[in-house]
Amino acid sequence: MSRKKLILHFTNKYESSSYELSYLLHQNPFVDKWLRLLTQAIENKTDIRDSGGFYGSGIHDQSELRKTLIEVVTSLNADQPDGLENIPSHFPEIIDQEFLNTLHGHFEKRSVLGDYVHGSHHHMNSTLELLNTSIHQYESTFGRGSNYFTVVANFASDSELFFDEEDYEYFTPHRSYGELYLNYATVGVPVLEAFHRKEKSRPVSQRKYRADFNLHFDPTHKFSKFDELQLWLQTQFNLDASDRQLALGYISLGQIENDGTTMEQLFQNIRKHRVLKKVELFVSRE
Repeated sequence: MSRKKLILHFTNKYESSSYELSYLLHQNPFVDKWLRLLTQAIENKTDIRDSGGFYGSGIHDQSELRKTLIEVVTSLNADQPDGLENIPSHFPEIIDQEFLNTLHGHFEKRSVLGDYVHGSHHHMNSTLELLNTSIHQYESTFGRGSNYFTVVANFASDSELFFDEEDYEYFTPHRSYGELYLNYATVGVPVLEAFHRKEKSRPVSQRKYRADFNLHFDPTHKFSKFDELQLWLQTQFNLDASDRQLALGYISLGQIENDGTTMEQLFQNIRKHRVLKKVELFVSRE
């Protein structure tokens, strides 16, 4: 019997040291469909945006992220399409979730504009993406233990597929340490994230996916607030939490193969190797 594995190659920024992680992929119809996109990205040698996104309080310093956010906002305000409202450039002394939500709202408005995709401001698209990345990196510093983190792999490709009805059964609101999850591909705040933030705007259900994925190294968490979620969805948006197409949570794609490395050792290895250089797919015989 054969099993598919994903090998992730990390280096430091000088490429003087390297580190690898191996994931055993789940065997189900959805993973097979996702692998078509991943295989295409690998065969085309598609770049991984920003050499991977690394998130966590032990990974990033808030003062550095604040500096980056100010620089990015200043750049975007100085060179933007006519008629757009400026992004707030007066930063509060303490950046909180509400302010980050405001910044993200401006990102969402810009991300769907043709000017940034293929038009007059295509040259600012990478700066706009950096705004989004920096917002989420700042969010990742809130309330996390120092050894917990997430790594995101987004490929520089527009290739995507729409979920089939049967795919939604694989979404789960529960998260497990060491899992490989499908990343979001629809712009907007997903349902569970909107619930935790108590967003006032209608949450966005996932309708499509790409080759993108994320590595989850936060504590295993079993979601238990279904009654509260149902009340919030029904009251605020007339939605039903039992509707599978709300796409609650993530789809698990695989599980890390642990070679005996402790959580502390794994964290330190990733902290020292924050460049995701290459992704490889292997088929092993059992």
